[in-house]
Amino acid sequence: MAATLHGRCFLGMSFQVICVLATLVLFANADKGDTGIGQPRFTYIERYLVKIVYGKGENRTLYICCKTRFPQDHVLAKFSCGVLSKSMCPQFKIFSRCKTRGQQVYCEANGVHNRVTLEAYVAWFDGNTTVPLSDVATYVTNQSEIVPKSVSDVKIATNSQQGLEIRWTKYEYFYIDAEKYEYLIDCQPRENQRAKAFRKSVGITDSFLVTDSKNITAVCKYRCCVQVVNLVNSQPSEPTCRNITTSEQAPSAGPVISCANGTVPCPSVIKGTKRNITIPFELPSPEHQNGKIISHEVYYRSVVSRNFTKLVINGSQTEAVIMDAETGMSYYVFMKSCTEIGCSPISNTIRIPAVSLYQKAQHTFVTLAVPVGITVVVVVILVAIGCFFRRQYQHRRQKTLPTLNP
Repeated sequence: MAATLHGRCFLGMSFQVICVLATLVLFANADKGDTGIGQPRFTYIERYLVKIVYGKGENRTLYICCKTRFPQDHVLAKFSCGVLSKSMCPQFKIFSRCKTRGQQVYCEANGVHNRVTLEAYVAWFDGNTTVPLSDVATYVTNQSEIVPKSVSDVKIATNSQQGLEIRWTKYEYFYIDAEKYEYLIDCQPRENQRAKAFRKSVGITDSFLVTDSKNITAVCKYRCCVQVVNLVNSQPSEPTCRNITTSEQAPSAGPVISCANGTVPCPSVIKGTKRNITIPFELPSPEHQNGKIISHEVYYRSVVSRNFTKLVINGSQTEAVIMDAETGMSYYVFMKSCTEIGCSPISNTIRIPAVSLYQKAQHTFVTLAVPVGITVVVVVILVAIGCFFRRQYQHRRQKTLPTLNP
């Protein structure tokens, strides 16, 4: 009986111990897994300098614990990164204090040579020892994979051709092969999703780029970035960016005249040998206006003239009226839309046919004949109805008269 009780107590205590240990393990793993850090990622950004990036995850000062392993024949085989601190990083060395950078945290390791193996993890120091917050990551430095810092400064301005002039201050990349690197300039619209994007690569020895107005959208907010790209592994550096709003341009497409196209004639008001002709038109589409349309230029001439007459109307209008045109003369018409910078390409050219005096008289005759004819028909019908009722009346009267005997 005592043995049975003793066995039950032992099993009960063992079960409690297992539960406590399991709970501790779960808490430890949960604390490690919920940080959002994951494994560190390495980038060799220049000779002797490695960048280590990881998810932020912790609102406190974090450290990198690291080891460096050199080949046996390496001149720095006994070198280790960071400052020795056994209490903070057991079996590792403290690497550097980390800094907040956007949504990520990064550290830079100095004194890292080519063909060196790095092992590192992210940790938090609680005052006595470090608490690991990530798995250990391994990276072997390779000089051909260096992705250097981009540029120290970028300046952007619009030029006289309404394009962009992008200039940057370079770092001196004395430790890399210039043929294996290039600059990537990338300008993306910030709000207008229909605007043009611009992207171009230039040599690592260049320090400026001038774009054409055809490559960008006028009056648009852009974010332009400069990066260095390693052509061996296609890895870009972190970008250095600036914002700019592009200036107005001349419209890149003309208006569209919507009459005299074979089906819809241009409205005319005829006054004897003169007429006023209305020219309706559609504005250039919004993506081609390139600014505020302040005016329209309408050009017209008769078929017997060599010179066009220019008519300027307000930019808000969508109709133009050619006054006192010859009734018996045909006309050619085209137009342009203009911003403060300049005018668009010409619109479609239309031909407005002449209206002869015979056509005008015939039109007038038809116009008068229709109502007169209707009036005559109505009168005839009324007369016929009157005659019908009169005959009916006389017939009834004859029936009602008495017969007189002699």
